[in-house]
Amino acid sequence: MFAAATGMRPLILFWIAILGTAACSPISPSGVVTGNWKAQEGHSTFYSLALTQDGRIIGGTACAWDAEVLSGFREVPVTGRYPTFQFTEPRYGSIFTGKYEAGRDEIPIDVNGKGTNIRFTRGGTGQCPR
Repeated sequence: MFAAATGMRPLILFWIAILGTAACSPISPSGVVTGNWKAQEGHSTFYSLALTQDGRIIGGTACAWDAEVLSGFREVPVTGRYPTFQFTEPRYGSIFTGKYEAGRDEIPIDVNGKGTNIRFTRGGTGQCPR
């Protein structure tokens, strides 16, 4: 009986290793971006994201508005693969690239490759003012 039990040991260790690897696999997202996100730039520019995540696929909409000049953009499509996504501001063509930071539960946004200057946190309604 002992010989049979020790013969099973390599098989048991094999399955433990496989299951442990699958749980930490890079194909398995470690965080979920689904939800509403908000950010503020300066005193009057506000951003909102409404994001969904299906496996590694990120989608949703982005909007921004400037309270001083009453301008911005709304319902701009967001697309990407976890943990990175992107959207393009329609008026000037600025490209916003976000990368979800699971450890901080934040999304820093880089605009046109110039470095992170907007940081999103969870909250808000996900909607733009009408």
